[in-house]
Amino acid sequence: MITSAPKGSVFVFSYVPTETFSQFERNSSDHLLLRQFKKAGIRRLTSYLTSEIDNILTRFRFSVIENIGSAEYHTRYLAPITRKLEIAPLERIVYAKLQ
Repeated sequence: MITSAPKGSVFVFSYVPTETFSQFERNSSDHLLLRQFKKAGIRRLTSYLTSEIDNILTRFRFSVIENIGSAEYHTRYLAPITRKLEIAPLERIVYAKLQ
């Protein structure tokens, strides 16, 4: 379990903001956006409300250091080292530390 890791351990993950789905889905039963992901071979998505990430991770003793979008992540971390990494434009990346 990740919370049994030593204090100061780093936890990095990406997610698709739940609010993204509400922008594209007129009727939640349609799941049009999810179908597009499945066509691309992506079977599972992690989705949270952006505003709730801090609260969710705090419950597990994590402190959020960054919660940034893909463009900012690319500019800040990938471009300076000329690394290519596919990140969907609607993805967000969270960097947190165990307290």
